[in-house]
Amino acid sequence: MSSDAATLVAVRDDRDRENRKGGGVAVDDFEIWYATARPRLLLAVRGLGVTPEEAQEVADEALALAFERWTEVSAMANPTGWAYGAAKNRLRNQIRRSLLADKFAQLRRREEEPIDDAFVEFRSILAGLTERQRHLVVMRHVLQMTEPEIAAELGITRGTVSSRLRAAHEQIRRTMLLVAMTGVAIWSAT
Repeated sequence: MSSDAATLVAVRDDRDRENRKGGGVAVDDFEIWYATARPRLLLAVRGLGVTPEEAQEVADEALALAFERWTEVSAMANPTGWAYGAAKNRLRNQIRRSLLADKFAQLRRREEEPIDDAFVEFRSILAGLTERQRHLVVMRHVLQMTEPEIAAELGITRGTVSSRLRAAHEQIRRTMLLVAMTGVAIWSAT
């Protein structure tokens, strides 16, 4: 075929494709492809180990995406392979969301667990400190901030942080010693 004849065929094919378009998409071409691709895609997605309902949902989402991008997808060597990849991505995203939801549910359950004795004792010990000392102890030991980080956060020198923490630790030591000797907590666990 001469280059002029090839150009005429290409122009005719483009014109025919434009005539069949609806909303900017070659609807006839898509419908023909859809009729053959959907059953194969459903079977392939089922092979990923999902229920028939999940396979249908994921496959339909991938096919809808293929329709939205049909101009690019139809030009691909294997549009069904592209749709399978899109379906796998959708399924992977659903699994990730489900795992995240499970993790958050576990965290919520942990938050609802009763307060243990160690926490009550910790609160009791902190109650014997000044507010400033409590703040420093929590930043240092609960939040695991370094002394320079605490100093920067509070706008004080590292030396001040160090001396206040030392005083707080000394107060905690005395309190724990007294509790160990008497067996009675000095402060209530409010």
